[in-house]
Order: sequence, then structure tokens, then C-alpha cells
Amino acid sequence: MKPPENPPNDLPKIRKKAEEIVKKLSSTKNALRSWMPEADALKLIHELQVHQIELQLQNEELMLANEQIEKFNAEREKLLSIITHDMKSPLNSVVVYSEMLVKQAREKDFEGMEKNVELVLQFSLRALELLDNLSRLNVK
Repeated sequence: MKPPENPPNDLPKIRKKAEEIVKKLSSTKNALRSWMPEADALKLIHELQVHQIELQLQNEELMLANEQIEKFNAEREKLLSIITHDMKSPLNSVVVYSEMLVKQAREKDFEGMEKNVELVLQFSLRALELLDNLSRLNVK
């Protein structure tokens, strides 16, 4: 995930920049008085302050949303890890017993094949059950 644009250790820099902007606004306020009635200038300054507060509130909302996304991603990663772990065992068993079946078929050793076919079926059904449970989770 991308690091924040202004990490917490940059707060003094941000504060200094904000103070510089306020100073510029103060000088702008004085300049506005020379060609604009004071009431209009004060109204503009008020609007700027309101917009600044709105931006701060929106930034806070974005930060909260970002935290929620990070929590969601962590939970998703954990779930995927669990699913991967749970699916590996039955699928690995299917592969191993399928390889045994191929070997038994090549060697025409049909006596032990029925048991191995039943095991492949059981492991396949277990994998399908896990996928079915996963699809039910996805629906909710």
C-alpha cells in the first residue's frame, strides 16, 4: 500500500506551511480592503476558512476510509491464507492417489485400485465441500 503523502514526522513542516499561508491570507486581506469593501473581503475570507475546514473534515473521512480498507485487506489476506491451506490438503491427496492409480493401471495392479479410487473421490468431495462453503460465505 502507498505510504501517506505527509507522514506524521512531517507535521512541523505542514504547520510551518500553514502558518505561511495564514500570513499570506492576512496580507491578502489588507490588499483586498484597498479595492473591495471590507464586508465583501471578510465574506471571502470566511468562505475560504469554511472551505479549509471542509477539506480537513474530508481528509479525516478519507483517513478513516483508508484505515477500514487496510483492515479489510488484512482480513481478506488472512481468509485467503486459510482457504489456501484448507484446499491444499485434499487437492494434494487427489494428485498423490491419482499418480498411484496411474502407476497401478500401468502395472495392471487392479486389486488396490478400488480403494485408491474411493480415496480420490473422498478428497475430491472434500475439496468441493470447501468450495461450496466458500461460495456461501461470498453470498452473505
